[in-house]
Amino acid sequence: MPRPSPASRWRTHNRQRRPAGRVESTPAGLNASVVGRIVAELAAAAGIAPAHGVNQLGPHDLRRTAARNAYDNGATVLQVQAMLGHADASTTSRYIGALDADKSAVDKIEY
Repeated sequence: MPRPSPASRWRTHNRQRRPAGRVESTPAGLNASVVGRIVAELAAAAGIAPAHGVNQLGPHDLRRTAARNAYDNGATVLQVQAMLGHADASTTSRYIGALDADKSAVDKIEY
């Protein structure tokens, strides 16, 4: 029998451990590595990135895409800075500007 996927394990864990009306934010076994595998697996299932290798989609790609989408849709650099939790607006400016040269699997998503 194949081992359940990380996303499937997370859903099962969340259903089993969460008392009614309570949101579980950090269940045992959920760490950066597991989140990375879940994101890569779901991106591969959607056909926008491979599940493994240098071109796989990761959580940071989603963060950068959310920031760029906010900026492209009218948010100011200061608003994006607050959303990302950056201490300095120059960090946010570089972060958003870096996306112009970084064409990744996220760019294939049609909105």
